[in-house]
Amino acid sequence: LSSNDYYRFVDLRNNPETRVVVFGDIHCDYLSLAAALLKLSVSDYDYFEKAYFVFLGDYLDRGGNLFEPLLLLMDLKRILGNRMIMLKGNHESIEYEDRSQGMKSRVSPHETSDCLNKYCKSNTDFLKKFAVFYSTLPTYVYVKTENRNVLLTHAAIPRDIFLEKICYVEADGSIGFDENVPVSERLTLRNWVFKDMIWGDPSKYEEKYQVEGRFEFGSKQFDRWVSRNHIDLLLRSHEEARFGYEAMFDERLYILFSTGGQQNPQTGYPNVEPAIGIIRDGAFNIENSFLYRIRNAEGGMVYVNLLTKQKYTEKQIEHYKMADEFV
Repeated sequence: LSSNDYYRFVDLRNNPETRVVVFGDIHCDYLSLAAALLKLSVSDYDYFEKAYFVFLGDYLDRGGNLFEPLLLLMDLKRILGNRMIMLKGNHESIEYEDRSQGMKSRVSPHETSDCLNKYCKSNTDFLKKFAVFYSTLPTYVYVKTENRNVLLTHAAIPRDIFLEKICYVEADGSIGFDENVPVSERLTLRNWVFKDMIWGDPSKYEEKYQVEGRFEFGSKQFDRWVSRNHIDLLLRSHEEARFGYEAMFDERLYILFSTGGQQNPQTGYPNVEPAIGIIRDGAFNIENSFLYRIRNAEGGMVYVNLLTKQKYTEKQIEHYKMADEFV
């Protein structure tokens, strides 16, 4: 693992057996987060001793437990060390404002900053440290396996207007610039790129040119960008997905969403299912957070939702990705 202040580079070319677990938006949902970690714990592969864990951002707001998931993530960080990477999402646009002596969020809803201001406003040192922590989160992770280059970020690729000036992903995962770009302009350009990566969205269009506003990119824009930068797979979150995932652009882009679940009182998205992704041997797999395969006495499979206790037939769970290692 190598790092810079704005990205992390995970080189698995000499460690093909090492896996990477990927979490989408959490949004203050302790139950879905704990369920995903519990599922990983029952595998024969020791994820907590061997794997990298990448969280794609949006830890704050929209859910029922404003701080419990963060505490669990901090505990997990103590166990995993540099094998755990937390990225910045758009809901991590939170900062301490000297004028009001409180937290300010640039997104809505902003329950987390409201709660901090209500109960912690007298502790300015704590609030400032909270803001500094989120300001230092990296924007993306570049994973290199023996046969694939994978980029993980919260939202999007950079918009077209930057492609003539920025080579973007170098061999070590860093952002490169064309030689004619003055050094004095590079930080500003890089920050504009990060804004797109935290806020943008893929679209059904082939091309959608935008100079201002939230960037939406189509299939042709995606093709040009991944070809130029030798990216085989882009993993992002930022949008809810019915089954916890959605594949786009010939399965070269996946949306991951890790909060949800019917009868889950802690999620703001009860009509979707939470899932996590796993990069394994260069392949990418999806795993539903609550759904288990259980082998019955006759040797057949029963599908059970850990949260609702509801049982499913194989036909009913065909949209949910499930791996044999979690039986």
